[in-house]
Amino acid sequence: MNMTIIREKSKIFLWICLIGFVLSLVGVIGTSGSGGFLGGASLTSLFSNSVNPSLYVGKVGDTNITRTFFAREVARQRNTSQFQINATESFYIGRAWDAIITNTIIDGQINDLNLRTQNNELKSFLINTPPTSLKNFLIQNNLFSLEDKTFDLGSYQKAINNNIQWIPDSLVNIFANYENQLKNNDLPRAKLQKLYGLLSSVSEKQIKNEFINTNLNCNIDILTLDYSLIISDNITISDKAITNYFNQNKDEKYSNNESVSIDYVVFKNIENDDDSLEVILNEDQRLQAIDFSLDAQTDVMGFDAAIESYELSIADTIDITEGFGNNSGLPLSMGYNRNIIRFSFDSNISSVSDRIITNDGIAVFRIIKKNDASIQSLDDVREEINSTLLTEEKKRQGTEILNNILTNNLLDWEEQVEKEDYFSLSKNEESTIGGSFKTTGKNHKLMGCLSSMNKNDISAIIDDNNKLFIVKLNTVDEYSEANYDEKYLSIRNRLISSISNNIFSNWIQYMRNNIKTIDVREKSI
Repeated sequence: MNMTIIREKSKIFLWICLIGFVLSLVGVIGTSGSGGFLGGASLTSLFSNSVNPSLYVGKVGDTNITRTFFAREVARQRNTSQFQINATESFYIGRAWDAIITNTIIDGQINDLNLRTQNNELKSFLINTPPTSLKNFLIQNNLFSLEDKTFDLGSYQKAINNNIQWIPDSLVNIFANYENQLKNNDLPRAKLQKLYGLLSSVSEKQIKNEFINTNLNCNIDILTLDYSLIISDNITISDKAITNYFNQNKDEKYSNNESVSIDYVVFKNIENDDDSLEVILNEDQRLQAIDFSLDAQTDVMGFDAAIESYELSIADTIDITEGFGNNSGLPLSMGYNRNIIRFSFDSNISSVSDRIITNDGIAVFRIIKKNDASIQSLDDVREEINSTLLTEEKKRQGTEILNNILTNNLLDWEEQVEKEDYFSLSKNEESTIGGSFKTTGKNHKLMGCLSSMNKNDISAIIDDNNKLFIVKLNTVDEYSEANYDEKYLSIRNRLISSISNNIFSNWIQYMRNNIKTIDVREKSI
């Protein structure tokens, strides 16, 4: 066999090997065994699960969330949360993502159950049960309003049934949007929630417990131990305990996220009592900021030279993180601007930003260095851990002190208060069993204890808000069967209504915990 024939056959063999290798990567070969690429996921499926941050902010289930769609939801959250005090942009970004996940889940279930609203269904709803908000809006616009400013339902129904044109041209778009919201959102969701509400039920025991908690009055004494007041002079936290706590919690509590160190100059907004002068001064600032941002680029003057030339000074040096927590490191007075975050993480060291408008004024940023994710050193957090462990030890000692009182049946609580400053005693507090007491407020742990106690019983230790309590039940109302029978129906209806709402909320929470999401907001916006 000559070399030419050998080379030709070698080519065929190499092509077979190459094709076999490629097919094995995408999971075609061996799919009946242990799986293909990376333990069963084909190369195609691996790529299909990725999300392009330049187009999308993430994926919920099988739905890609575009950047434009997400921006609209952020704006909607900003408009509907207008009374939220001191909310940063990161707050609205978080609210928008949560809303999109919930809406995707609900809309998917509506489609699966075919609960979309038909036109005749919408018409029937608007004719027979017009919402109060709609009636009030019509009255405010002098439509179907009687002399006493109440809604004229008869005239309204007659107009719709006879196809009479009654909507003014100025309100046509408003009503079109309102009908669209009802048809595609409000009514389908109301039907879905009602379906889940039909699953609700309540037991006789639940009704009786609710009656007891809300109708039976009681009188109690409360002995409080504030363990933060326990003297710590004799408590020593060992180095071993500190080290063990650090090792167990370092990833969760003591890790530093990846960050970027930047410095910046800011052309601050100028306020002046003379409005016309203020406009002129700020226009000068704007023009100077434009010139500086151009000259500060590395291929022109450079940041330091431009600062010297323009006789400016560095406003601050800060560390920026890519996440949405704590304003990502930006000063609160500056506001929250994702353009600063994206510049910091998408640009190289020494890069200089274009001018960016902030609440303080126009700013220009420079990247100093990039910091990898890291774990804080034990020495840096030693005092913090010592304080945490000290509090835990005080709580343990406080629990031991109260257990001693309970075990030895020490009923003279006033004597305990006289001995130690960390004790306090409140006598004869009154409320319903499930109500709010002066010392503890409305406390579900206390409610659980009282509901199972008899007169003169003493509760187990109740732990709440850095304090420990034990309670003595002095008196409690007698249970009345007649009173229970009288209130039975109203209690049952109230519980069913509450449980109905909880079923729907719990279903949404369950789905949120189990739906697959891919979140690349940090890289996308």
